[in-house]
Amino acid sequence: MNPEILAILVLFGTILGTRWMNDRANQKLSIEQKAKLVDLFSKTRIWNFALLFGIVILYFIVLEYGILEGRTALWVYALVVTLVLIVVAYLSSRKLKENGFPDDYFKTYLTLSTLRMAGLLIFFLLISETNK
Repeated sequence: MNPEILAILVLFGTILGTRWMNDRANQKLSIEQKAKLVDLFSKTRIWNFALLFGIVILYFIVLEYGILEGRTALWVYALVVTLVLIVVAYLSSRKLKENGFPDDYFKTYLTLSTLRMAGLLIFFLLISETNK
């Protein structure tokens, strides 16, 4: 199978799988906890998206102007995105702990964050195979 197609399948599979698992974990929360969850993360969600969007734009600028060679740019991009996801996961997990969410939900959040990062890293590994 083409590495690019496999990379996309892994990425979408990871996203869909973790979304499904997250929805199941959310069903176990009370109505009050669900409302609190929305309140806690509604403001940061747009900033996280804007940050990742900015990183994507910078990646294409780096490629367009030849600032870095394609494979090097990809790995720098992968590193930056992974670091951003780690920081976001840390800050979010801290927020969950500080606001008294159940330990099961907290553990599920950490597991899902790890799975998302693993899926993303596998995606980058497979994509880098096509950029040799």
